[in-house]
Amino acid sequence: MSKPSEQTKDYEKILELSYNHLPMHLKPCFLYFGVFEEDREIPVRKLTLLWVAEGFIEKVEHKSSEDVAEEYLADLINRGLVIVAKRRSGGGVKACNVHDLLRDMCLRIGEKDKFMKVIQK
Repeated sequence: MSKPSEQTKDYEKILELSYNHLPMHLKPCFLYFGVFEEDREIPVRKLTLLWVAEGFIEKVEHKSSEDVAEEYLADLINRGLVIVAKRRSGGGVKACNVHDLLRDMCLRIGEKDKFMKVIQK
């Protein structure tokens, strides 16, 4: 892996500010994007089921865990941290992804905070 340029380091600092201002319940959901391969579309159904299985989704009365997970995803999209890759015919999000710099940040913070360790081939 090459050494990041000064400009890349500046971007990383700015991006980390966005992460630091996330509500606590969204931080693990966002960091989880680091486990997906770079430049791949992530099916929302798979993502939300994984978030639920990992225990990232809070219980909300009269709402399914999957609906709450989709609300979390919508919040991350509205904050500009997640990109909509495909929409469903009804307008919902079918697939998403994150920019490479954001994914790298997820990996870096995730490892530093002992949230996850992704082994790259």
